[in-house]
Amino acid sequence: MIDYKIIYYLLIFSIPLSIEIKLPGGFSTDLISEPLMIILTLIYLVDIIARKKIDLKFISHPFIFLIILQLIWLLIAVLFSTSYFVSIKFYLAKIWYIIAFIFLT
Repeated sequence: MIDYKIIYYLLIFSIPLSIEIKLPGGFSTDLISEPLMIILTLIYLVDIIARKKIDLKFISHPFIFLIILQLIWLLIAVLFSTSYFVSIKFYLAKIWYIIAFIFLT
């Protein structure tokens, strides 16, 4: 298992200090919290791939099941969106928020 505690605590500490930065095309990001969430999401995915198994007891919890169902519904909405770039960014943002604050916590 990969130890992500330092990055996680850095994320928690950085949330009140984060600043919204406007990007070209009408997008924005919160620095430094969003890059840390992306790093934690990548660490989680690498850990899942390395272990080659998912905790089924955790996934079968009704709350987690509803969150996964929401992500599936959001993916369907992204597929039928008229603005793919915005929809994909929104979907990815939801994924890294959910993984960083629910799955890793």
